[in-house]
Formats: sequence, C-alpha cells, structure tokens
Amino acid sequence: ADAALLTSLQEGTPNVLTEAQAMGVPVVTTPRFGAAEAVMDGVTGHVVASSSSNDPADALATVLNNPATAERLSKAGPDWVAKRFGLERMVDDVLGLHAATRAR
Repeated sequence: ADAALLTSLQEGTPNVLTEAQAMGVPVVTTPRFGAAEAVMDGVTGHVVASSSSNDPADALATVLNNPATAERLSKAGPDWVAKRFGLERMVDDVLGLHAATRAR
C-alpha cells in the first residue's frame, strides 16, 4: 500500500495504524480516541484535526503526491512502532513497575 487512511468515528488504539507503520506504510488519521496516540504526527504519518472530508483528503494527497514525504514517513514508521509498541518496551515498563512497587 502507498498509504493508509483511517477516519473511524470510534477506535481504541487502532491496530491497523500501528501495523501499517510497522510495515513502512505512511498513515493519515483523525485524532479520535486512541488514533492520535498511534501515530507520531509529521514523522510517521499525519493526524488531521477534523474528520471533514477535506482535511484527511488533503493530508492523504500530500503523502501520495510527494514521494520524498512518503519515503520519510515510511522510513520512520517501523522504528517508531517498535519503540512505542514493541515487546521490549512493554517488558521494560512492566519490570520497572514491579521494581517501583517493591521499593515502596
């Protein structure tokens, strides 16, 4: 895919956004619920302020019509997803929580 577009009215943390970025696919989404937290705006994709059809369409057109932008977003996605949502980060957070709890 050249890009992924998500304009759902309700989502948790949308797996489709993290999966797309992990595969190097730039994403465009609205900030609804957990979607904004699943994208590093301007680095791995675009989070548009409004779900009116113009804002997501304009952001998607920017990705599709600008190969340099698409390539920059594509390259940043996999590393960012691994750091933000990867197993190693999750394990480190859980171990840190356990250590903090034992210290009390």
